[in-house]
Amino acid sequence: MVLSRTIERAAIAGAAICALALPSHASASGVTTHAFMAERAIPFVSEPRLRDLLASHVNEVLAGAHYPDAGYGSSSYPGGDFGEVTHWERFVNAYAAHLRGRADCAPLDDPSGPCASQVAHLMGVAAHGMGDEMWDWLFEPQMADYGESPVHPFYRAGLPGSAELGSVPPGSLINTPEFAMDNIALAEYGRAPKIPTYLPPVDDLLPTYRSIGRTDITEDGIYAGHALITAALTGERMGLAAEYPRVKLTMPRSAAAYLEGAGGVIDTAQAIGGYYDNVWAKLTTDGHPAPRIVNVNPKPGADTVKLDWLPVRASPGPVGGGAADRIIAVLANSLDVSSITPDTFYLLDGDGRRVAPAPGFPKPGPYGGGDGTHSMMFYPAENLVPCTRYTAVVSDGVRDHAGASLTAPGSWSFTTRAAGTDPCPEPKDDDPIEDPVEEEPVKDPPPEEPPVKDPPAQDPPAQGPPASGGGGTGADSSNDLAGASVEPGPQSVDTQVAAGSDGHLHPITTGSTVAIRHAALSTKGRVRIRVSCLGPDPCPGRMAATATSGRLVFSLGGSRFRIPTYGTQTLYLKLSTSARRTLIRRRKLVVQVRAHVIDAAGPGVKTVRRYTLRTRIPRRAAGGR
Repeated sequence: MVLSRTIERAAIAGAAICALALPSHASASGVTTHAFMAERAIPFVSEPRLRDLLASHVNEVLAGAHYPDAGYGSSSYPGGDFGEVTHWERFVNAYAAHLRGRADCAPLDDPSGPCASQVAHLMGVAAHGMGDEMWDWLFEPQMADYGESPVHPFYRAGLPGSAELGSVPPGSLINTPEFAMDNIALAEYGRAPKIPTYLPPVDDLLPTYRSIGRTDITEDGIYAGHALITAALTGERMGLAAEYPRVKLTMPRSAAAYLEGAGGVIDTAQAIGGYYDNVWAKLTTDGHPAPRIVNVNPKPGADTVKLDWLPVRASPGPVGGGAADRIIAVLANSLDVSSITPDTFYLLDGDGRRVAPAPGFPKPGPYGGGDGTHSMMFYPAENLVPCTRYTAVVSDGVRDHAGASLTAPGSWSFTTRAAGTDPCPEPKDDDPIEDPVEEEPVKDPPPEEPPVKDPPAQDPPAQGPPASGGGGTGADSSNDLAGASVEPGPQSVDTQVAAGSDGHLHPITTGSTVAIRHAALSTKGRVRIRVSCLGPDPCPGRMAATATSGRLVFSLGGSRFRIPTYGTQTLYLKLSTSARRTLIRRRKLVVQVRAHVIDAAGPGVKTVRRYTLRTRIPRRAAGGR
C-alpha cells in the first residue's frame, strides 16, 4: 500500500514538472529570497523559546517560506489552486488555530515537541507574506530608480519571436526581479545548498484550508505544487552559471542593495522577526497579541531623506520607481484598513505642524487591504524642506483585523538632506552627541587589543607626490581632504553555532546585533558613521576604530552608543594629525570599525566592517612628469 502510494505521488510529481511548460498565474521564482529572509529573521525573534525552536528546524522554516508560491504553479492542477489564499494572514491565523487545537501537539513551545516541525513550517509561511509586502513596496522600485531592468537583454531587444518566448517558461520566469535577485542570493550568499527536504504537512494543511472555506484543495494538489516548487529551485541552480553574470552585469546597483538595502533581506527579516513573535503568541497564549510596529521607512535617525516627492510615485514593483518616496510603517498584525486615516497616521514638520497628505493617503499595503496587509504608507502633498527633522506618528487609533489597537502611539524621526551640494550643518567637535533613548549607563568593553599609539612625528618616506605645493604637508588646511571618498567593504558579525535537530550546525546570535551602515569623511577629518540596531532588543554598546597604511597603525578612538530597537544613530570619530598626513601623502587609509553590543552580562555580539579612505591625485601632480 505504501509503495503504491509512493508510485502514485511520483506520477503526480512528474505531471507537475511537465506543467512547467505551461503558463501559470505567477512565477515560481523568488522563493530562494523568501527562504533567505525567513532564516535571517530567526535572530530577530525576541522570544527565546521560539528562537530555539526555529534554529532547530531551519529545514522546515525554509519549506514553509517556499510553500505559498507552490500553489501558483499548480493552480491549473485539480485541487492545487492554493497559492493566493496561503499568502495572507487569514490562512496564517487558521493554521495557528489548528495547531493550537491539537491536544497531541502539546507542548507547542518544545523544540523537540511532536508538532515543532509544523510550527516552524507555519512561521516560514508567515514570513513569505510579510516578505512580499516589503520587497514589492520598498526594494523592487529601486530598480527603476537605478535605470536597471530584470528583463533579459534578448527579450528587451525586441527580436523576432522574443515576445512569444517571453510569455511562456522559461521566459516568463527569468524576466522577473525575484528570479534576478535569487541569482545574487545563490552566488554571493551561499544559498545554493538550501533546498529543503520537508514535505508539506497535508494532514494539518487540509483541515486548515477547510476551516476557511477552501474545500477544493486536495492532497494531490498540494503535492503537485510541492513538486513544481522543487523543480523551480533546481532550475534556478542549473541556470546559475549563465544567469548570475547577466544579472551582475545589468543590475549591479540592485545587487549591491540586495542584502542591506531598504526592503532587502535584512530589512525585511527585521519585520518578519516581529511577525514571528505575534504568531507565536497566538499559538501559545489565550489572548490576542496587541499590534505593534515592527519596521519603518525611512529608518529612525536617517539624515539624508530626499526633498523632491512630487509627482507621487508610490506603486509597487520594478517599473514605477520612487523607492525613496516611501514613509511606511509595518505592524505585526494584519490591519483593519478602515482605521488608516489622516488622523491615525500622519507626519509632523520641524515646528510640530501636520504635513498635508497627498490625495488618497495614507493607504494600506502595496496591494490594498487584501486578506491581511501589515503595512501602510503616508505620502506628503508637497516637497519636504531641506535640513529639517520630520516625525512620523502612528496613533493608537490604528487597529488590527481583530479590532485591537496599538498599546501606545508610535513615532520615529528622520531628517531631510540639504538642498545643494553642501551637507547640512554638522555638530561642532565639542558638541555632545545626543543619545536617542535614555538607558542605564553601560560599561566599557574589555580591551580588544593593546592601545595603539600614533606613529612618531617623522613619517617614513611616502609614496607618490605631495598633495600640496611648498615644503609643508598641508595637514592643517581645511581643503586637504576635499573630494576624499569612502569605499565600504564587507562586514562580519560574530555568531555562535548550535546543533539543530537535523544534525547540522546553525548560526545563532546571542542578544541584539548592530549593523555598521554608511560612512562619510568631512574635510576636517571627521569620520561620520551610522550604526543601526537590528534587534530584537535595544543596543547599548561601544564603537572603536583603527586606521592602517602599510605598517602604520592609528587609533581613531571610540564612542558609546545607545540605540533603540530598529533605530539608527550617527557616531563620530576623528583622524589624528598623523593619520590625516598619511592619508594625504599616500592617498589611502584602511579603517576598521568595531561595534560591540554590551548588556548587563558583558560584551555581546561584535560587528566589524572595513572602509577604505582615498584622496584624489592633484591635477598638477598627476601631470607634472
